[in-house]
Amino acid sequence: MEDVMKIDPVVGETLLRLQEIVNKKHEIEKDQTLSPVEKSKKIQELTFKVIFSCRKFSLNLNYRDRVLK
Repeated sequence: MEDVMKIDPVVGETLLRLQEIVNKKHEIEKDQTLSPVEKSKKIQELTFKVIFSCRKFSLNLNYRDRVLK
């Protein structure tokens, strides 16, 4: 996971948050004090926010060099 954070911090952070949700789901499933209905409700209440990132980059296109005929 650390390698992903170095390459793309946004993707790395998203993966860490997703792992947290997975861990919470496992905790709920293992909780023997909850009924199946309570477990289902708590799992449905878990939320995950996806962070999208758009990067700008240059294609270095120079239209002045093109000759239109």
